[in-house]
Amino acid sequence: MAISEEFKNTNATGTEKDLLTEFIKFHEEYMMERKGFMKLIDSNKYDEAQKAFTTVTETRQKTFDSINEMIKSNLQKAEEANKSNNLIFKNSFNLMTSIVMFGFIFAILLWVLGINFIIKTNK
Repeated sequence: MAISEEFKNTNATGTEKDLLTEFIKFHEEYMMERKGFMKLIDSNKYDEAQKAFTTVTETRQKTFDSINEMIKSNLQKAEEANKSNNLIFKNSFNLMTSIVMFGFIFAILLWVLGINFIIKTNK
């Protein structure tokens, strides 16, 4: 579970850390139950293994459900960040376009004034 421990130490939000903690708990539980299930099969205790299989399956489903919740949470946060980034891009683009247009108009105005000044001084 080294990757999950690394993720836990990142700048994850409280919700993400809670979901990760839940996932780690279910995953460890699943791995222990799975190991016990495999020992029952290796010991030829098939009736007990059949009963344990149901528990292993339920725990595996809980593990999958918890990781799916983390995925949903991360997707939602990614969509929110994407919307925010798009808004920043649009605002920046509009600002830069306005500045360029203002600069272009100002340059034309200076050019016209310069031409008029040259014409007046040559008369």
